[in-house]
Amino acid sequence: ISAINISYTILGVNIFGGYSHTTIKDEINIDETDIDTYNLGFGFDPLERLYSSISYNNSTTLYSDVENIETLSLYNFYSIDNSWFTTLTYQYGISQSASKHTLSLKVGYYF
Repeated sequence: ISAINISYTILGVNIFGGYSHTTIKDEINIDETDIDTYNLGFGFDPLERLYSSISYNNSTTLYSDVENIETLSLYNFYSIDNSWFTTLTYQYGISQSASKHTLSLKVGYYF
């Protein structure tokens, strides 16, 4: 896997993007291809402990005959206190190869 990510903040808005390439080495299944993924988005801090972002994500698939997976993502990170945090992510599938709706809620602890 090789990847590059860029992030730049201007006037309180974080603009970010990234690209990654995964090389597939499977000599048994010749229908498989390498995977290229990129994303582009922006985020900001609407509250002191809350970071929110929206991004567009596009990924080729493992199989050459399947269309790219395209999604829009809404991400929220909330710092509850100095030890605990939570994330809430909603992802909407644009392409037919993507899941139409994905929602995740995670709680974490800083060690």
